[in-house]
Amino acid sequence: MDTGAYAMSMSSNYNTRPRLYELMIDKAKTHIIREKETFDHLIKGEKVLPES
Repeated sequence: MDTGAYAMSMSSNYNTRPRLYELMIDKAKTHIIREKETFDHLIKGEKVLPES
């Protein structure tokens, strides 16, 4: 009943790899509780510096 290193708190985007879905399993039901990331999510806050 635990997740080991596969929960969001231990995940990373190392080498520009988007995080996968996060699932919660409740008896016989599986729920997606966090959608997987896209490349656009990874670069959303980045800015390109102007050429000098």
